[in-house]
Amino acid sequence: MKGKPYVLALSHPMRESFSDLVSDLPHFAIDPLTQSQIQQSKHVWKKIPMFQSFEAFLDPASASQKSFFEKVQRTFGLLNVRRFRTNTNVTLANGGFLFTNKPYVIQIEKATQIFGYSARSFRSPIGRFMLRNRLKDKNLSCMVFMTETALIGFRNTFKDDKAISALAKEKSAWCYPPANNPRHASLERFQNIKTISLLFVSSSFLLKGGRELVRAFVRLAEKKRTVHLTLITHKGTIDPESLKLIRQCKQITLVEAGLDRKDLFIRYLNKAHCFVYPTYSDSFSMTVNEAIAAYLPIITSDFFSIPERVQHGKNGYCFKSPFANYSKGFAITEEHFGDQPKINRLIFDAAQAGKLDFVEEFLYTNLLRIANNPSELLRLAQGSKHMYETRTGDHLQRAKIDGLLRKAVERAL
Repeated sequence: MKGKPYVLALSHPMRESFSDLVSDLPHFAIDPLTQSQIQQSKHVWKKIPMFQSFEAFLDPASASQKSFFEKVQRTFGLLNVRRFRTNTNVTLANGGFLFTNKPYVIQIEKATQIFGYSARSFRSPIGRFMLRNRLKDKNLSCMVFMTETALIGFRNTFKDDKAISALAKEKSAWCYPPANNPRHASLERFQNIKTISLLFVSSSFLLKGGRELVRAFVRLAEKKRTVHLTLITHKGTIDPESLKLIRQCKQITLVEAGLDRKDLFIRYLNKAHCFVYPTYSDSFSMTVNEAIAAYLPIITSDFFSIPERVQHGKNGYCFKSPFANYSKGFAITEEHFGDQPKINRLIFDAAQAGKLDFVEEFLYTNLLRIANNPSELLRLAQGSKHMYETRTGDHLQRAKIDGLLRKAVERAL
């Protein structure tokens, strides 16, 4: 902690990327005690649903109590709230409010996280009352959303409630987690390309448009021998038809998902020429930020927050997503909220009915475009480099979160 004026406590396990963000802030050292406690409890948090509204009154070992209060939460719309005491200057919480004695900042993937991913909670009078009450807490300094779109959606969801709306504008901001490319990205690989290297990365093949990508690429490979596709995914999520096409096409390499981020960058992202990610459902899309950090052109959908990072024609190409669980203005609505198995079924049924054929055509058209004109890749890569340097760059995010935490400390003085 030497040389840093403030000490930061962590109240929850963080995403690896966000832990990296706060590990090297110019004005904050992480409290070694809470950091150790978080590391030791990670395996427990992975098994227990993110529900903490009554944590202080529950027996942690009682699965029946957890189950009961999860049902209460889904029915009445309760918030994720945790009791947390510390002697540090400020606390960073992940996805939930705190009952605490010090100023704190919440890091949130999307607004539903604070309600245990229950859209009903947003419409519940009890849920709104609790949200209003927590926002009024003088120790809550800021809710930091992972994307600007998520922040806009949160504000628009409650724009009809004057009290929540006013507090939301005062106590909310956005900040991307860092991509943490272990090597400085370069545009040199886009000069004199002999074989165009395409890359797809996702643990959910169907959900991220892998089926349509494989079909489009196989058509492309019949015309162009100077293209290669690497698919990094869980083989168990690939449908039989796509798996057969993959095995038959010599220009496709299938890699089992599970690489750590350093290996992903060094072995694949920093060597590829284009990142293809035709996703149908996403909350944040960390892989998009990682692709931008590698200066990759990106072919993807316009789902939720992706267009704030991938601009059609500038650093990639975007098609209109046929699925959405957000209304106009990205406000969350109960009727558009579905669990993951339901979303997977919708995508599978749409694919079987031919409703996703336009995605295959979009991918084929744009992949053929860059195959015929490889210099286009350099132009789009320059666009991603500009996006990284002006919006998504790690240096920008560290400066932003450091400023928000310092503001929390200064408010308390």
